[in-house]
Amino acid sequence: MDTINRGLSEPADDNVEAAAESRLLHVIGQTSRYIALLAAWVATSGSLYMSEALGWIPCLLCWYQRILMYPLALIAALGIVTNDRRMYRYVLVLAVPGMGMSLYHYLYQKSDFVRGLFPSSCVVGVPCSADYLNWFGGVVTIPFLALIAFTVIVLAAIASRLADDSEYAAEDAPAESNPQARVARMVIVLLIIAGVVGAFLLAAGANAQAQVAAARPATTPVSPIAVSPALLAKGKAVYESACVGCHGPAGEGVASIRPITESALLRSGTDEELIQLVRMGRRVNDPHNVSGLAMPAGGGQAGMADEDILAVIAYMRVLAQGRSD
Repeated sequence: MDTINRGLSEPADDNVEAAAESRLLHVIGQTSRYIALLAAWVATSGSLYMSEALGWIPCLLCWYQRILMYPLALIAALGIVTNDRRMYRYVLVLAVPGMGMSLYHYLYQKSDFVRGLFPSSCVVGVPCSADYLNWFGGVVTIPFLALIAFTVIVLAAIASRLADDSEYAAEDAPAESNPQARVARMVIVLLIIAGVVGAFLLAAGANAQAQVAAARPATTPVSPIAVSPALLAKGKAVYESACVGCHGPAGEGVASIRPITESALLRSGTDEELIQLVRMGRRVNDPHNVSGLAMPAGGGQAGMADEDILAVIAYMRVLAQGRSD
């Protein structure tokens, strides 16, 4: 009798375990969609923060990555709200090429060999080999962050597809008709979007206040600093992190920005005048602005110290003499 009872209970236990595993996989699949949504909106909002709040002009390869990333923010949101089981297809079509583009851009920055393979792929406007962001000794740059975002989205899309069981993943199955579930998904999507966008808006506001504070008038004379190889090396590092995107690697300028060699203020202006210019930046409607492009205060780095500004001024004066060494 015990043998018979065990034989009758085993199929029931298997069914319970299979149902629990199915529910777990379904939860993983649904959660991965929200992870993709979060990554897409962080990348989208972050790129807009860099260009619109910090004044960092995107290069050509950056624009290609934006073209691939921005639609993902909308596709992921709509796919979750409508519970579209084909969402992973639409996501992978854009995210996989985005991974390749970000990886190529990162290697283009870090490898002379890659730049030599395609020397003319990014020579118009802001040079793609330069980067405003260089964290951890230059390991983390803007295309590196984009690569992480695209990779997270790709992995989340794959998990969304593989984690669903046959009942949920059948693409020909009828869509969910529960209006309460759709409203719940919509609320979660809106909360994620509002949280990400709100965080970057707060950061933009804080950056604007920091720029106003940094643009204080120079009330005391600046002590002359003896130009030395160490000072020029420091100035070159600051220039490459904050200035090269608009002024070019050798001060040749990009887009409509004139070469540094044509700057009378840089050649004959005082340190106080130049520090003030770097601190305040230059608006598009400034009568002295002939480029039509805004110069962000502090080169987009409002916390730049006077010592860093003096170092970069010394280096830029060297560039104004037609020297880049």
